[in-house]
Amino acid sequence: MARSYLLLLGFGLAAASVGCGSGSGQASGNETPVLGSTPVPIGADSLQFKSSATLTLEPMQRATLAVRVSPPGSYAVRFAIGPDSAGLPTDASLNQDEVVTDAAGVASVDVTAPTKATTFSVRATLGMLTADQGLSVSRDGFARLLISPEYTGKRKVSEWVVSASSRMDCATAATQPALNGDILARGPAAAGMPILLEALPASTQVTILVRADGLASGCQEMLAPLPGRTSPLSVSVSDVPFHFEAQSLRTTFAINSASQSFYDTLASDIGLAVLALTPPASNDVAELLDTMGSLAEPQQAQFAAARSQANWDARVQALWGTEAALRLRILANQWMSDGVKSLSEPEAIDGNLRATKGELGQALFDVASVGHVDPIRAGFTPSAAASWSAEPGDTLVLGLNLFWRPSQLVTALAERQAKTALKTDLFATALKAALDCTQLGSKLAPTGTAYGTCGAVCLADLCGDAGVVVWERAREASGIQARTLQVNASAQATVGTLAQVSALKGNWLGMVSGAPQEVSVAGTLAGTALP
Repeated sequence: MARSYLLLLGFGLAAASVGCGSGSGQASGNETPVLGSTPVPIGADSLQFKSSATLTLEPMQRATLAVRVSPPGSYAVRFAIGPDSAGLPTDASLNQDEVVTDAAGVASVDVTAPTKATTFSVRATLGMLTADQGLSVSRDGFARLLISPEYTGKRKVSEWVVSASSRMDCATAATQPALNGDILARGPAAAGMPILLEALPASTQVTILVRADGLASGCQEMLAPLPGRTSPLSVSVSDVPFHFEAQSLRTTFAINSASQSFYDTLASDIGLAVLALTPPASNDVAELLDTMGSLAEPQQAQFAAARSQANWDARVQALWGTEAALRLRILANQWMSDGVKSLSEPEAIDGNLRATKGELGQALFDVASVGHVDPIRAGFTPSAAASWSAEPGDTLVLGLNLFWRPSQLVTALAERQAKTALKTDLFATALKAALDCTQLGSKLAPTGTAYGTCGAVCLADLCGDAGVVVWERAREASGIQARTLQVNASAQATVGTLAQVSALKGNWLGMVSGAPQEVSVAGTLAGTALP
């Protein structure tokens, strides 16, 4: 009996059986396959056994199986006896393991049934195409089952696949979630009707499997009915644990606007950043001109003399109006206060949640944006360690810690607000416009040259550069001090084919530390699977 299951390994067979007489895919290979010295053309679209019904035999009985390849042509088709999932050989045999199809695309092989009552299958392979023929062997006759799947889960099951095998038990089947039995039938889940499974070897121990595209599964071991009988059988079916270990999910977090303590902390961070713009005893006009003078190398002395002689402080005061002494601080406070509002938007924190290879239950959250700005600009650590686990009811439990520097967050959000308000892609351009630097240059150099070689355009650029220098003080106001947001989330998973997570929707609770006192925060999360 030379045709053992070991032949399957050489044929690259997948574990899943999709049904008797079925095949899918495209015959592979860039070179023309060869059987001995006979060229075999490629290009097959389908491979099917000519009979889709389970073939019934007596022990040691011989039968001919035929497959058809489409479109017709000359193809080398391989055949092998299918093993059970434990890999135990059967004493069934084939007279050939490779056959070239005739002009009609048909290849035939003879199978000899094993010596005992059992079920088994024969697999045909052509490149990436496979087809399976189920066989049932009994000396005492055959029976039928009317199988009713009993499923109370919430997943969208469209079709049940019921199958039977006499060569594996439920414990073994549980380790092979994609493997079906040798005898197979299908039925729509929506109809709620029992599914007829025929050709069971009578009075033989069989394992009945009920599966639904990797979403749900049930198994029951039983003694097949007596010959000629049709018996009802209910099989309890439960959800297959969903798989996320190899997935990546685009995940977004929003912070509830009702988390007042958190927004109070942000207001405190804004105050610290604004105070860093200018010394408390100074005014914004003097601070801007002082900074411009420090940048006027190598003509700093000439800048200072012109400033004094032409009374530039008064001219800028007149340009900026009644709030000139607080101009920088008013702008900064307004931009920062408006900017933090983006954290209550649905995609306030956006990133990619992905599994950590080789570490069960561990993941990484790669931050893509915070308040729609670059996470590094916002002072965030760009990648955060996370833990996740699957709970009953298709619930995903997630935990992670996010770290950021407070002043860098509020200033980055302010920069986005300023760019949006002034319709520019560059914050430096927005700041220059907000400080009226072009008009400032004209006011300080009305006759062309203000000092040395510097005229109105030169002073306008110097004003913009000075504004950026002052702004950086606000960005670095918190130094190396960091905030930590500890997130604990629970989300309902939408589970798709093969129990992969396709979407998430849930809520999270968190605690912010690193502030004068810890504050609680809450929000919502959503996720979608990435390719």
